[in-house]
Amino acid sequence: MPVTLLQTKLYRPTLRPDLIPRARLRERLYAGLWTGDAFGRKLTLIAAPAGFGKTTLILDFGFWILDPVHPKSKIKNLKSTWLSLDEADNDPARFVRYLITALQRAIPTLDPSDLALLGTGALEERLAVIINAVAATPAPVLLVLDDYHALHDPAIEPLMTFLLDHQPPNLHLVIASRVDPALPLTRLRARGHLLEVRAQDLRFTEAEAAAFLTQTMGLNLQPEWIAALEQRTEGWIAGLQLAALSLQGRDDPADFIQAFSGSHRYVIDYLVDEVLRHQPPDIRDFLVQTAILERLCGSLCDAVLDAANGQTVLEHLERANLFLIPLDDRRQWYRYHHLFADSLRATLDDAQQAALHRRAAEWFAAHNLPVDAVQHARASGDLVFIAATIERAVQQPSAWSGGQLDILVGWLDALPDAMLDEHPALTLHVSRAFHLSGRIAQSERLLERAIQALQGRDDDEARTLLAVADVYRGALAVIRGDARGAIQRVEAGLARLPESALHARARALDVLGTAHQHTGDVRQAERYFLHAGALAEASGVAYLAINARCEAAQMQMLQGRLTEAAQTCQEALRVSHTPIPPQGLAWTFLGEIARTRNELAIAEQYLQKGLALAQQGGLTDDVLMALGFLAWVKHDQGDADSAQQLFAQFVRLIQTYQVAWMIQRAIAHRARLDLMQGRLAAAVEWARSYQEMRAGQAAGYTRDVEDLTLVRVLLAEGKLRDARTILGEISAQTETGGRMRRVIEVKMLTALAFQREGRAAEAIHALRQAVTAAAPERWLRLFLDEGDRLAALLPHARDAAPAFVDELLALLSPATTTETAPASAHKPNALPISGETLSEREVEILGLLAEGLSNQEIGQALYIGVGTVKWYLTNLYDKLDVSNRTQAVARARDLGLLA
Repeated sequence: MPVTLLQTKLYRPTLRPDLIPRARLRERLYAGLWTGDAFGRKLTLIAAPAGFGKTTLILDFGFWILDPVHPKSKIKNLKSTWLSLDEADNDPARFVRYLITALQRAIPTLDPSDLALLGTGALEERLAVIINAVAATPAPVLLVLDDYHALHDPAIEPLMTFLLDHQPPNLHLVIASRVDPALPLTRLRARGHLLEVRAQDLRFTEAEAAAFLTQTMGLNLQPEWIAALEQRTEGWIAGLQLAALSLQGRDDPADFIQAFSGSHRYVIDYLVDEVLRHQPPDIRDFLVQTAILERLCGSLCDAVLDAANGQTVLEHLERANLFLIPLDDRRQWYRYHHLFADSLRATLDDAQQAALHRRAAEWFAAHNLPVDAVQHARASGDLVFIAATIERAVQQPSAWSGGQLDILVGWLDALPDAMLDEHPALTLHVSRAFHLSGRIAQSERLLERAIQALQGRDDDEARTLLAVADVYRGALAVIRGDARGAIQRVEAGLARLPESALHARARALDVLGTAHQHTGDVRQAERYFLHAGALAEASGVAYLAINARCEAAQMQMLQGRLTEAAQTCQEALRVSHTPIPPQGLAWTFLGEIARTRNELAIAEQYLQKGLALAQQGGLTDDVLMALGFLAWVKHDQGDADSAQQLFAQFVRLIQTYQVAWMIQRAIAHRARLDLMQGRLAAAVEWARSYQEMRAGQAAGYTRDVEDLTLVRVLLAEGKLRDARTILGEISAQTETGGRMRRVIEVKMLTALAFQREGRAAEAIHALRQAVTAAAPERWLRLFLDEGDRLAALLPHARDAAPAFVDELLALLSPATTTETAPASAHKPNALPISGETLSEREVEILGLLAEGLSNQEIGQALYIGVGTVKWYLTNLYDKLDVSNRTQAVARARDLGLLA
């Protein structure tokens, strides 16, 4: 579900105009931070109890070093970014996502969806990509993590340690915390990588205290009174501020100052009491009752207090210096000083706090902020209310839009099992979240539990939920390999769903698409997926709208329509204007399309982007897709070790589903990789096992991947007749089902089988059929993956698609093509300047350049991103030995590449 990133957490708080300058600390920070041309240390730690001015010091220093007229401002092009942390960030994935977004603000060219990510579950890998992205930035970057003490999840500690251990030299980290963070401070200190500012450093000197009390707080105090206050507060800034607030309007400042003593805890209690006691009753009530909020705005305060003047009071509190910190320039969102809020909350009993948290939860739920709603509901301690709040959240279509499934399942994990029977809608919908997260066994258990709770009811809601349950049962049946049984269940559920239930009907259509895909009827599957996407978008569910369109694109790819599939993926990306996890699948399929056309650098870029996005939401299926395709890209690039590692991760992840056919398919993919990388024995061992299973078990789903891998192993073993027998079976199925990609593979492999048997005419005939079908959409990798075995045959099939065969021959081994390919086929569009070759896509882009199209217009015309266009242009300029568009067009015309 969507986790709304609060932009206010990324705003640098406003610096007071009457700030007391602290030159001694500025100089110390600057000397430790900057060595003249680089950062001198990795980390600046500002650690002190609440109220010592940690945040203010960072703000003061930040503005100072960024001031272009300041004589010490020597850090050229410094990029700074800010992240305020709170309790809600005690989730490693959420924390890392905020880090990415914070860095994006400092480096506008750093798009979170562009962050490459290898691996499945490791957030360290996500951080590794962030580190690489920052390291590639020429500018120095300053990242501030404020209120770091709010983080106490032990899983975050190794992530931050990893960041510090691998921190690029152009990144400096500033941490402000009430307590020492659980980081390797001793090691950093010993190596000279740590600059520390402690409470004793932050305490106001007598001169600073005097300036603060007179200039900032507007008091007229005698020097000895100021000295006494400074001594008794030990320079504690919050204590001085509280004391000054209590002194305002007093006729006896000397008596108050004389009585002012004690430890911090007692001073806090005393001063808060003094501050509150001198406030009007309505302001006092406002402060106490809104103290349960991490962030405040006018309408939220109104809801919590059942009032109508929240914004007015907030503006008054800011002017009165009552520990209210603005979080944006529009004075819309605020927060209390944490110590002040803690002290205020201490005056409320448990029942009062629970009631206030309930009201806050209801406001957040009404404003479509389910994460905050559930957070406050859980703080109420009322299990019934917590369950009802979560149930309300998961039934809202918008709760699913961002694809943040890890949040959904985390909510349910926090509830005792006894609550589930009382909230069947909650149990039902979160069972789907478990399904999509790959936790199939838990999904089945929760689904049956929800059905049992609903069967005793006879009302419209129960009937609708039971219809939805049939849809979910159908989805699980697909996973278990019973596609035809799934179709019956889902159609029965769909018939009982109200026409107004757009989201539920969209889910049903999506499952029907998946079921038909598994029967091999990809045309019907495509129709269902497209219909599901349209309904999901109409219901406001971006996740399903994107996912269903991507699934339709996959069906178009299987039918051989790569260009149309790319367009469908672009339509899926346009559903959301900001990057969200479901878009990862669109980038994944765009990456596979690029790989199919042998555009490997682009493919890797898209697949890494897709993997990064999918993992942000815990979308297991999408992660699997990206991992598998990325492994093939690594193989195609000649990186055998990375390909094996990625496939190992792919298999491990798919095994968590505990579904036999999924595991079998994953192992088949790995067997093919073994075969391609020369590990014939391992591939043969797999083939023996699979043949036994195939002979004794009818499949309830298509087994194209497994069967075609088996054919390749049989060809490698020389068992040609067995291979052709299986190819004949697959051929009939794929042509009937419209699976043109498989048709191409079957024809190509049939050609290889005939070639091995010495039946040249039949081999050439089969290869011509394959080439004819593949050429319009440039299915290059299907042929290139078979290696040089095709090279001897390809020239004889050139008449079927000359340009396509010429490109294949140019990409195959030069020694082979020299002997077998016609002279005109060696290097189409060869350049006398560099001896290199322009691909068909590069020639196509040259033509669009000559027409005067911009990069964006070229991207739209070819269904590729602007970044991809720039990548092609860079290659073109290098090959043509030019430096700009005008020169490229002129050179191309001189070479006869353009009319």
